[in-house]
Amino acid sequence: MQRQVENNRSFCEEVDEEIIHDQTVLNADHIGTNIEQLKPGDHIAWERSYIIWHHAIVESCYKDLKVIEFSEEDGVFKVHHKCITNIASENDRLFRINYPKPVIDGNPPDVVLDRANQMIKQHERYNLFSNNCEHLATYCKTGKRTSYQVKWAKKKAVEVACVSMISATCEGVKAVAEHGIRARTVFAASKSVPTKAAPQVGQTLARNTSVSRGAGKIASKSSRLSKIVDKFGTGLRICYEVWCAGNDIYKYAQQRDKGFISGSHANQLLTERVSEGIIGGIASHYGGALALKHGALLGAKIGSLAGPVGTAVGAVAGSVVGVFVGSFASTSVGKCIGNVVGRLLGRWCWW
Repeated sequence: MQRQVENNRSFCEEVDEEIIHDQTVLNADHIGTNIEQLKPGDHIAWERSYIIWHHAIVESCYKDLKVIEFSEEDGVFKVHHKCITNIASENDRLFRINYPKPVIDGNPPDVVLDRANQMIKQHERYNLFSNNCEHLATYCKTGKRTSYQVKWAKKKAVEVACVSMISATCEGVKAVAEHGIRARTVFAASKSVPTKAAPQVGQTLARNTSVSRGAGKIASKSSRLSKIVDKFGTGLRICYEVWCAGNDIYKYAQQRDKGFISGSHANQLLTERVSEGIIGGIASHYGGALALKHGALLGAKIGSLAGPVGTAVGAVAGSVVGVFVGSFASTSVGKCIGNVVGRLLGRWCWW
């Protein structure tokens, strides 16, 4: 049996990984409580209400559902046998993950179950990023450990980081330019103040008038600059989010056309992605603005210890760091909330 496992692992590595990816990440049949549709060796997954999917391998499905999974037992996360007597209590959003025929033919049920039992004997340790329940199930079915949830999380982290970098860069440019305008205007105003001997009253009036004009110029130029940079940054963030969403939606359409997923499933995924983009964008805008204000105040306070120059530098640095951190955190939370909302809307509209 061990030799058969090794031979089938080699066979699976020759299969197009993109096909396996398309099938395992999207092509799933809703089973619900109808466990009679399952058979030993099937890869199943429960869609939890908090984004995460929990994966397992079916050991038997006669009367009760017996699975091999990575979960907590006696306070320790490990691979073990589990008997589920009440499917509804677990979660009625139970799915069977479908694989291409070459993968199924190269990895028969006895090989799949043998791999699962070997993992029990080897006392596999749980690791969220490299050895979770999905790694277990995909390894047993294909001979390769893969977690598409981890890949999805990494992809979203890159998207959020790019949006945050755009926001932070625009804010940095705006802050530096505003301080440059202020410095140039004040310098020009100071040159217009009389320097030769003159009555004290005249000097004071001239100085006040010049400074007032300088302050007006600063406010006017800063306002125009802020509007330009804000519009540019907002447009850039929208374009990037539309590009990311469009790329995902295009892939959904391709997989639907290839027959990997149904039309209703594609529509549900479309709903999730659009909801994620809208709510994530709103959260990014308001979260970044809030973080900008507090970051600038904190930076200026710390920088004031080094004098006026330190205050200015601290305000700029604080605003940039604040926008990045705030945008990253708020966009991450917003996208997660958007995904959940979109999933619920997708269920209601298309299932």
